[in-house]
Amino acid sequence: MRLRLLTPLRLKRHGHLTSPERFTAEDFLFSLVGRLRLLASQHGGNPDPLAWPLFYAPAKTVILSQPQLRWHEWTRFSSRQNTLMELGGLLGTFELSGPALAPLWPVLWWGQWVHTGKGTTFGLGAYRLEVGFVS
Repeated sequence: MRLRLLTPLRLKRHGHLTSPERFTAEDFLFSLVGRLRLLASQHGGNPDPLAWPLFYAPAKTVILSQPQLRWHEWTRFSSRQNTLMELGGLLGTFELSGPALAPLWPVLWWGQWVHTGKGTTFGLGAYRLEVGFVS
């Protein structure tokens, strides 16, 4: 399947924002599962179906291909901090494949509505699945 990043995606790994060259399927999927677990636990849902052991091994075997990613800088003014905020992130498309996608399908589907990465409250990390395309 192909994923199209609609708004800048900000992922951190080891304290640094992920660049197009360092982007991995594993980082994307771990961020997404973490976001869904957090939302479930904070809003009265049951995070148990999103337990890490169910997703850890499959996420590590998903294959990332055809990354067409670029860095997009985005700034906004914070009236609370009275300063410009730099909120850039990744835009573009990438493909995920492999037999391990089956257990991850619900996570990928729901992620389209809740977004992932840093800055989701500003609308960042939005994506859409494009299934049934021919590479």
